[in-house]
Amino acid sequence: MEFGADAWWLVSLGLTAVTSIIGYFLKRTISKQDKHEEDINHIKLTYVNKEELKELKNDTNKEIINNLKDCPIEILADNDRIEQVFVNLIENAIKYSKEDSPITLDYEIRNDRLAVSVKNDYDVIPREKLKTLFDKFTRVDDSTTRTTRGTGLGLFIVKGLVEAMDGEIRLYSNEECGFCVKVFMPIAEIEEDMV
Repeated sequence: MEFGADAWWLVSLGLTAVTSIIGYFLKRTISKQDKHEEDINHIKLTYVNKEELKELKNDTNKEIINNLKDCPIEILADNDRIEQVFVNLIENAIKYSKEDSPITLDYEIRNDRLAVSVKNDYDVIPREKLKTLFDKFTRVDDSTTRTTRGTGLGLFIVKGLVEAMDGEIRLYSNEECGFCVKVFMPIAEIEEDMV
């Protein structure tokens, strides 16, 4: 069965409309307008422990080096949203890392922010491609994305969630780190009665 130019135009128009509608709802769902101050709490990242990590989609049984379990710093975040952020980032790292390579979760303090990193061994992604990975429906085009399922919405959603909590997210890729996602979240101030 062959489609004429008119049929392809209609299909294209329909896909454009669907993409626009999905984008609108995703953006609306995670926009700063929807931020609820009462959901922002002091969160310790030590909750990312072995039990939570076991629940991740880790069919390949990748080793996860979890340095977050020792992090004494609390961040200001919505517990459900920050959990969704890290589940997505860790599952992506598992799916898109080289065979027999570990996933590393780490942290460092940067000014008034806690920078949490999720690193995995991966081929270097060109800077131009890195810039597009937060766009809707964008995936790295290589052999791993051809064999794994995904919509290309994960990093778009994660970025919106992080920004809705006054955080920032950055992507890095080089020979030294492979692929690294860093999430910068506000550090919770220690109240006097907590000292």
